[in-house]
Amino acid sequence: MKIPQKIRKALRNQKLDPNTKKQLLKSSFSEEMMRTQWLDSDKNRKEETPEPDYEKIWQKISDTVDSEKHIGTFRLKPILKYAAVLAIGLISYFAGLYIGGNEKTENVLQVAQTPPGAISEIRLPDNSRLWLNAQSSVEYDNDFGISHRNLNITGEAYFDVTENKDLPFTVNVKGNKVIALGTEFYVSAYEYNEKMSSGLISGKIRIETEEEILVLNKPGAASFKLSDGSLVSKGNVEPSHYEWKNGKLIFNNTSLEELSYRLSNWYNHTIKVEESIKDQKFTLRIQDENINEVLELIKLASDLEYKSTGAGYYIYSK
Repeated sequence: MKIPQKIRKALRNQKLDPNTKKQLLKSSFSEEMMRTQWLDSDKNRKEETPEPDYEKIWQKISDTVDSEKHIGTFRLKPILKYAAVLAIGLISYFAGLYIGGNEKTENVLQVAQTPPGAISEIRLPDNSRLWLNAQSSVEYDNDFGISHRNLNITGEAYFDVTENKDLPFTVNVKGNKVIALGTEFYVSAYEYNEKMSSGLISGKIRIETEEEILVLNKPGAASFKLSDGSLVSKGNVEPSHYEWKNGKLIFNNTSLEELSYRLSNWYNHTIKVEESIKDQKFTLRIQDENINEVLELIKLASDLEYKSTGAGYYIYSK
């Protein structure tokens, strides 16, 4: 029997007040759960319990939800209604140490990966939240939230960080760092554009690269070369930088080359562009459109054509 989504959400956010808890324990859900799943599986019971063992039920509910708390969930973007089932890739690597016949497990590395065509939302052990865009991943070890808050990402992520002045929250991207205490910000570091971008939504962040140290204490954004850490640009933070987490893609004067890469991730289709037109600029807003509708918009706004290929789509000049 599945725990109702409302109860899961309340437990994960630690907002289940005593009255709500009491109502839950007295509900038909709890009694049915007792009869059909958890308590009836207790084969050591000598006799029927005269009334539901509410504390045992509550402990089972709490344990179940707590075990799920740090495992992210994927949601399909509205534009991907045709997509097949997607599942989160959460992988743990264990380094075992055996001393005197006792097993000691240490250095547990957890890796969450988002496949093409999906967005995932993950709650971290310190109760911070992050959103992973398509073709992105995050990894952290079992000491995260205890002795440190360091993690590594590839691709693109948005963070809503729980404040902890004793443990700065550090995002590592190929030797570069974005450090925060309690704030909202994003980091983008896809391989195709050879640079790392970070923007502050609220709070304060410190960006450290091989060449630069930049502190943002008001909304703003900056980009750096991944190869040497040098500053590429600095400016305002725009919704186009992070609205992907809400199921929207916004392009403002964006090159067709970058647009094709992002559309490829977004729709899980390979989109290639003719070399001579890759620098053409487009302003486009996408939310519910499918890939063919988007390509038609590009076609209507330019002198370009597109065609379907065995691997995806190809955009070319007339």
